[in-house]
Amino acid sequence: MNNSAVNEKSIPSRFEIVLAVLELVLLLMLAVRLIMPDFLAGQLLPCMAAGLFPGTVFTLCRKSSFSVHRVGFAVGLIAFLFFNGTLDIENIKDAFLNWQLVVPGILIISSQLFLDALRWQLLLRGQDIHIHYRTLLRLLYISYFFNTFIPGATGGDLYRIYRVSKEGGVSTAAVTTSVVLSRFLGLPTLVILILLGVVLNLDFVSANPEFMHLVKIYCAIAGACALFMGSVFFGSLFLNNKLKKIEHRLPGGKLLLKLTNSIAVYRGQPGTIILVVLVSLAAHLCTLISFVFFANAVGIEGIEVTQYMFLVYAGLTINYLPLAPGGAGQGEAAFSTFFSMATPGLDNGPKAATMMLCFRVGMIFYGLIGGALYALGKHHIDFKNKPEVSVAETDTVKISIEQDG
Repeated sequence: MNNSAVNEKSIPSRFEIVLAVLELVLLLMLAVRLIMPDFLAGQLLPCMAAGLFPGTVFTLCRKSSFSVHRVGFAVGLIAFLFFNGTLDIENIKDAFLNWQLVVPGILIISSQLFLDALRWQLLLRGQDIHIHYRTLLRLLYISYFFNTFIPGATGGDLYRIYRVSKEGGVSTAAVTTSVVLSRFLGLPTLVILILLGVVLNLDFVSANPEFMHLVKIYCAIAGACALFMGSVFFGSLFLNNKLKKIEHRLPGGKLLLKLTNSIAVYRGQPGTIILVVLVSLAAHLCTLISFVFFANAVGIEGIEVTQYMFLVYAGLTINYLPLAPGGAGQGEAAFSTFFSMATPGLDNGPKAATMMLCFRVGMIFYGLIGGALYALGKHHIDFKNKPEVSVAETDTVKISIEQDG
């Protein structure tokens, strides 16, 4: 069973095969350049080819290459940003010479981690899982290490679920629900702040048609979030009854049923959800403050403080898309694009990309702290009162993380 699962996982997917074919097409285009130097001139083509090349090698060797492609995408995109001047060494150097602004900005990012740990603790309490705050903060630092340095969109989240369910002997479904909701409830609050930024800067946003297209997308996301939240929290009982009838026919049906049971717990805890949303809003505002420090460090001009609420959060939504590891490259490209659109007469695009890079350096710094905690073996879970739940319930999900003691 294990061998077949490993073999199935190692076989390239259709999407990975398509990427390999795309790489071959790009290489043919580069070959055409040898004959016609002006063919698709620019650095985008070679950067894309270089980014896809490692993953294509894995695909041709009949190995799964999705994570390799994600890393290659980030490397290729960052290289392109340097080639076209969006990321500039001089801008980066000048920014970090203003250390009196960059350092406070990086320190403010830590408040986001503290609030994220509080949000997770509130959701765990809703599942009657009581863990000391300092333990959750430590696990969150380590998860930042996984998310920053390990290719994969959810490595840190899987680590948190694994540690708490393994050591505490608590329901994996309950812990998974707390982590998923902690992630998910951050999205609607982010969209709320974007729309608030639109209201505060209606003339500024409406003057740019591209921004109005973004606003429509964020309104659609807000509606989808509201619909999902309503169906999950108020329709969970109906969904649960339906799943009981068909769980044996669904792959992972038993796990899905347990997840809906865990989500249903919060139906009677509106106070917990309200607190979680408020903590999420506070965490996002701390992020905004850190960006204002970075903006002053890089010398961005012509942007009012309230306009940062729209531009920064809009850029972060692009950065959080699970394309490149940690959003490397895509966040810088988004910030450069949005700030250039906002101030067409000023050279704010490269500065905005550097501003995002300053934020990324802060996240790398806290990821390194998490890596140090992981290397020191700081994995013990301190329960306030260890729940009496059968360990057998934690076998619902098997997470592929090295067992470290």
